[in-house]
Amino acid sequence: MSRQKLAKETDNDSVLFIFLDQNILSGHKKWRHVLVCICDKQDIFVVKRENLIKMGFHLDAVFLMITNAVLSCLAGDLVISPKDDPCRSFSSCATCISQSACTWCVTKSLCTKQLCGNDNVIYPEGNSNVLLFGPDFCPRIAETKDLIFESGKRKIVDIKITQIYLYMAFLPWKCKINLNGEETIVTAMLIGDSVYCESFEMNNKSENPYVEGTIKVLWDYNKAFDGSFPFKVCRCDLEPNCVACNKIDKK
Repeated sequence: MSRQKLAKETDNDSVLFIFLDQNILSGHKKWRHVLVCICDKQDIFVVKRENLIKMGFHLDAVFLMITNAVLSCLAGDLVISPKDDPCRSFSSCATCISQSACTWCVTKSLCTKQLCGNDNVIYPEGNSNVLLFGPDFCPRIAETKDLIFESGKRKIVDIKITQIYLYMAFLPWKCKINLNGEETIVTAMLIGDSVYCESFEMNNKSENPYVEGTIKVLWDYNKAFDGSFPFKVCRCDLEPNCVACNKIDKK
């Protein structure tokens, strides 16, 4: 988006804004939501001044904050089309920065060969003249456990993660569970360095004693931490000696 578009004239009763969608202004009254959305997506629409006033916004403050945030975001934002950027094909941070020409934009959760704009940037290993370089700085699942669950029971799963950037704590968290070839997304909560997935029912729908599943940690709705959390679900009718059925902790 060019700055010329920002200067587009509107009538005296309207104000030009850039937001994630048309409901963001009425749906959120705190500026942190607005400023995050400005950097995420660039959609133009017009909001009536009278509606802003009814919602309690001071117009001078609105103009000042929106203008500064928009120009700051656009100053170094992505400008290359995805089809001209081969790095866009990499969906994980570690895989991205294994390529010498690629960098990982943390807030955008995006691999690119160009500058990330106003974002935390992770560079390939060997770039010792920058602050963040190498896979150790990638947001990722920190450890896994050898967990086995009994089929038909509901469980809360906690997953330890690392490289949690401060602003992530204020955004939504979810767990994407892949089990029996099906994907289920449940709400999650970040407490300390662990994500707690909302209770969900573990079912082994196969005719085998065990079925394997994985969990991906998502932040800001659909941005994934590197790695996945593996687990197994056993059917007690087919495997009565399963540790989950016998309530015995596996050593």
